[in-house]
Amino acid sequence: MRTISSLITFALIFLFTTLSWAETCVLRGSQEAIYQITNQKGVVTPPNYSTLTYSQEIIMHTPYQMKVKITTNLTSLNTQISFPLNSTILPEEVKVYLRSTQRIEAEDRRIKDLSLELTQKTEFLDQAVVSILSWVSDNIIYDETLRLPTDALSVLKNRSAKCEGYSNLSVALLRSRGIPSRAVTNYIPPGHRWGIPSLPQDGGMHSSLEVFYPDIGWITYDAQGSYHFVDPYHFYLFSEIDDEGSYFEFKGSSKENMRLVKGNAEYKRRGDFFRDPLTKVITLSEVDTTYQIDQLPSPEEKIFASQIRQEQKGGTIFGEVTNSQGKALSTDKTKAWVFLWQENKGKGYYVKANGFYSITGLKTNSYTIDAQAELFAKSEKVTLFVKRGEVVRQDFCLFRGGTIKGKVTYSDGEPAKNCWITATLKEDSSFIPYEIDENGYYLLPDLPSADYFVQIISKETHYVLLTEKVTVKRGEVIELNITLAR
Repeated sequence: MRTISSLITFALIFLFTTLSWAETCVLRGSQEAIYQITNQKGVVTPPNYSTLTYSQEIIMHTPYQMKVKITTNLTSLNTQISFPLNSTILPEEVKVYLRSTQRIEAEDRRIKDLSLELTQKTEFLDQAVVSILSWVSDNIIYDETLRLPTDALSVLKNRSAKCEGYSNLSVALLRSRGIPSRAVTNYIPPGHRWGIPSLPQDGGMHSSLEVFYPDIGWITYDAQGSYHFVDPYHFYLFSEIDDEGSYFEFKGSSKENMRLVKGNAEYKRRGDFFRDPLTKVITLSEVDTTYQIDQLPSPEEKIFASQIRQEQKGGTIFGEVTNSQGKALSTDKTKAWVFLWQENKGKGYYVKANGFYSITGLKTNSYTIDAQAELFAKSEKVTLFVKRGEVVRQDFCLFRGGTIKGKVTYSDGEPAKNCWITATLKEDSSFIPYEIDENGYYLLPDLPSADYFVQIISKETHYVLLTEKVTVKRGEVIELNITLAR
């Protein structure tokens, strides 16, 4: 009988990890959501609205019902505007968004000094915007009481605010450096968070902001979560258009006590409609094809972003993992992951529910990867050459594997529960041991089609007690009962 050196040699060391979200996660792809909105008193439609990265379209409208489609396009924004911004290239109608107002104190010395400090080393307009928003993200804490004032100076002083305060401070800092920007009022549908993660996913009014780029137009940001885009859970209601801005005010700590303070009658109708308890919003469909292509070192808080000028810190491998019917893995019932291999060690990256995976931050080199999923046979390993700054796609189609199952007993009928069982492709290869339960039963699932050596190994001596040769085909279940001599 052969012995197994160093107790048991494991062929695979799985390092299951998720990407660190304490950095900017750069995404590519698109998201789409379609909503049905009803109210027995009648509906008030939000506007059809679009930017380079966002589109809101009313696709059906009756007196008591409407359907709204919101699409987010995470394309690379090829803006080339240098910073500081030359105001002579700004349209006249945009310059109103450089003003200082009662709640957006862009001319205050404290605001101006901070914004100058944050942007003095930036070369492009987008870099200045991100530098300011990253500081806000890292230094302002969400006000769960909903009682602190939300003008920019108060937010800077208290270092705490609800979403409206995040937007006001961001806009004030941007305007003080000559960057046109404006606060935007959104509605977040039920099932999605309107503030910080600790709050219930009950939707409600929310505030984001838009920044004007002379070469690509208005681009939306959420100071609490996303740069260069917002997700399709942001209904666009209106943006500030007058000297004081249009904003909502809380009385007490309840969202139901929020009222529109400034703005025209149409704005008030929209706000009242989406706050009406009789307004019902149902998500009819969602499509998500986003995947990560890069990861940047700041801010410290969790932020998602689309790409700028196709700049990329490292190489990226991405792709889709599907089953034989073309349906995405992972699901609620099946978890899938992709492994990046170096020698015998694999680093695992979980596959998103839309079926996409991403491995980012790679140096120029050759990489070996494969895909695995619960209840499926793992794929063949693939070797790819990836350059820094390059995106390489590798898709995987996984099939249900073969299975070997049965019972292991001694000649007197006693279960061999003090043993392991394994299936290897070579007699001398290292292996992962599977348990034999107290009744002697075992299961070796999801094996790729191949000839295997099924081995019984003593837990006490680590000797191979018996070897059986078995041929496994995809989707086949083989029952193999084994009797060991005493």
